[in-house]
Amino acid sequence: MATVKAMIHRILLLALVIFFNAQVHAEPLRRDYPGWVASSANSQPSDTISDLVLRCRGEGCAKDTLECVVFHFDAPAGLSDIKSFADPEKFPVGQLNFWMAASIMQERRDILHGRTDLQPSTPLALGPSRISNIDIVSSTSDVSAGQAVLKMYLALWLDAPQLRGLRCSYIEDNGEQTSDRVTELLRILLKA
Repeated sequence: MATVKAMIHRILLLALVIFFNAQVHAEPLRRDYPGWVASSANSQPSDTISDLVLRCRGEGCAKDTLECVVFHFDAPAGLSDIKSFADPEKFPVGQLNFWMAASIMQERRDILHGRTDLQPSTPLALGPSRISNIDIVSSTSDVSAGQAVLKMYLALWLDAPQLRGLRCSYIEDNGEQTSDRVTELLRILLKA
């Protein structure tokens, strides 16, 4: 009888741990992102886990084409300063360009109409900056998708032991300040 009670106690304790763990991982979806519609990301099994898809609504949204994906992955061993990612000798930018192009082509089928042969017109070159007192590295690039230019933005920051990021894409629209909306979203994410 005592072993059955102990087993039930362990099962209940495990269920409680699983429940709280699920709540922690579900937390990004419960936040408020003013001007953005949040949905869960359909993350494929890989080293990079997409946490959240955010679709911009309202002014500055590049005619409703601005979409961002919040993601994370395990930080490389020994990484203590995100600014080292801005050094091409320490960080393989070529792999980053390939990963970014592949991710965007998969995520933005609505704009790219299934094209899988696109490459950035300029390679991503990560530059350091500071937003909300947090060091980040970021870059912009674009791909030509027929008549339209698909702009891409990438930001990475260290949240040990993980590396977190924001990957955005949109059809360029010279009449809107889309970069302001991305920066505003990044500030919200960095305060989390």
